[in-house]
Amino acid sequence: MSAAAALIVLRADPGVSVTELGRRVGLTQSAAVRMVAGLEREALVERRRTVGGVHAGEAIPVRRRKIHGPAGRP
Repeated sequence: MSAAAALIVLRADPGVSVTELGRRVGLTQSAAVRMVAGLEREALVERRRTVGGVHAGEAIPVRRRKIHGPAGRP
């Protein structure tokens, strides 16, 4: 559920820091980093390092993926 909420947040606010993303979806910073790493492995987000190194990074959505319901219906 947190991953879906994170994608919604990123759609509305691309470039939010991973720490802030975690706060918005109710995760600790370390849990948010793990979640974003999973989304990055799935090629749903791209993580970029920020200048200054204050944040763990920022995450931006990279593409839309169609999610199909039963029997392949959108």
